Amino acid sequence: MIVTTTNNVEGKKIIKYFDPISQTIVLGSNILSDFAASFTDFFGGRSSGYEDKLSKIYDEAILAIKNKAERKKANGLVGLKIDVSEISGKGTQMFMITAVATPVFIGMSDDNNRVNDDTIDNDVVNAKLRANDILNSKQSLYKLTKSDIQFMVQSGFVEFSQFVLDHIDDVDQGDEVLRTKINMLPSYFENIPLSTAKEIVYSELAKEESRRTQRRILFKVLRDLDLVDYNIAIGKLLKSGKYPKMSAVFILMEDKLWYSKDDLNILKKMSGDKLVEQFAEDVEYIAEKSLLGTKELWVCECTNKVKKSESVCSCGLDKRGFYVNDVTPEKVQEMINQKIIVLQDLINVSS
Repeated sequence: MIVTTTNNVEGKKIIKYFDPISQTIVLGSNILSDFAASFTDFFGGRSSGYEDKLSKIYDEAILAIKNKAERKKANGLVGLKIDVSEISGKGTQMFMITAVATPVFIGMSDDNNRVNDDTIDNDVVNAKLRANDILNSKQSLYKLTKSDIQFMVQSGFVEFSQFVLDHIDDVDQGDEVLRTKINMLPSYFENIPLSTAKEIVYSELAKEESRRTQRRILFKVLRDLDLVDYNIAIGKLLKSGKYPKMSAVFILMEDKLWYSKDDLNILKKMSGDKLVEQFAEDVEYIAEKSLLGTKELWVCECTNKVKKSESVCSCGLDKRGFYVNDVTPEKVQEMINQKIIVLQDLINVSS
């Protein structure tokens, strides 16, 4: 892990900043036992005893703060500051060191990983070689090692995006190792430029063949990285096929960190019942003969056959493909209408 007292890392790109963290380490000692060390200090010499103690708690503080950063999935610490204090009294003495730093995730540099116009970092060269080896091997997620997956996730290389998208929702309840690998994949989007992550995720959601579980994971990515865009949801996804339209509903359900007049104007396009009106029944009706006559049924997405008079399948899906106990156009429509009222009042007050 890179640890620096500066606010940036030369030649590297900081992808994400986390909240600052701190760690305090206290080491006690007896003044009498350190008499010889004090005597040496008095005459201007060096005290190896004190130096050893300070070095020890310094290292402990750095190690502790590194561990905290790793738990946040950071791979670097910037702005490190160390404060050393001494507390004495009643025949005892304590050294206290407080370490404060900001955890970051370091990805690629802003200028194609060049430190200057004439040189390229050797780490970048080796990383590219490893990336090529992984991609050219065309191994499955199951055969790739956890180390390979971690490298893919943290590399910031856009060329891994399709592999991540293809496997991000794989499920194998019987293999703990495989599930661990799958759970690592969504973090990939935190380590590439936000604009690139946004383009990749929304492009995938615009595909009709995107899987339901895959889309749910991508919604979480948009939420976690604050990439929610109502304009794309309404202007692009809502005008596409069934599953992109459903994706638009989930995106419109999400909150943003900040709202502008543009957001208000975009939401107004879906005011009243306009969002609900975008969704009609989308099922196949069939006639099934029996001893009692012919029954009219509709075929659910889960392949169940349901009576025509029933609007919801036993699996929970309605005729439009929404889980009635989850997000539906009606629930999101109500939220949009309420949000429009609140935003109008707040924006008018602030303007």
